[in-house]
Amino acid sequence: MAEPSPSETVRIKVTPDLGLRDVVILGLTTMVGAGVLVLSGTIARVAGVAAILGIGMAAFVVLLNSLAYAELAGARSNAAGGGYGWVRAALPGPSGFLSGWLSWAGHLTAAALSAVGIGLLADYLLDAVNVPGFPLIVPLGGGTFNVSEKAIAIVVYLAFVVAGARRFSSQGRGIPW
Repeated sequence: MAEPSPSETVRIKVTPDLGLRDVVILGLTTMVGAGVLVLSGTIARVAGVAAILGIGMAAFVVLLNSLAYAELAGARSNAAGGGYGWVRAALPGPSGFLSGWLSWAGHLTAAALSAVGIGLLADYLLDAVNVPGFPLIVPLGGGTFNVSEKAIAIVVYLAFVVAGARRFSSQGRGIPW
């Protein structure tokens, strides 16, 4: 197939490949995230009983956010791009570009928090089963190498990323691996 010339317009049709189950799971995992696992203890330690009120307020904000996304998705059901597309269509200038990069940075931060949570969980579980000497000391060549919970978190997180990418690509919905 020949490449289109720069003067030609290429039309891309968006198809709804995700079903209701996929969208609900995607929405729940995005909104709940690792904050529940990583920050709950810290919030309870700092705020005490008021943590319940704070979690309730956060749940209300998430509800408002999800209702706004649902409204926008209904209004632009044939468009792709999510929040970036909505901001680009509604606001002037570089707003769409900025919202896309801020969204990416937010997801990167959430991914880092998830990785830290997995590392802390691994540390807790290894301590619970009395695994001595964590960080693990692995003999390497003539010396030793300390495997910290951060390294375990990175490996586990990358395994989840690859598994997720393979699952979605096998259904024609993601990265073609």
